Amino acid sequence: MAQTIVTATALRIAYDYGVDENEKPIIKTASYTKINPAATAEALYTAAEQLGKLAANDIQMVTKVTTEMISN
Repeated sequence: MAQTIVTATALRIAYDYGVDENEKPIIKTASYTKINPAATAEALYTAAEQLGKLAANDIQMVTKVTTEMISN
């Protein structure tokens, strides 16, 4: 039976940089790796808010990215 093993976890924060000349939103992301896989959504969001306070732009979205290896 196949199983998954978490190999990496990252926190990705998307920042709002306004709109371009065609009124399309400009979104840029920053990724923070080596995140504890057991971190709760609340803890990750709190960390993202604190990092967002250091940024010049508003946070658009916060994402937890988990990479898993599938083996049998």
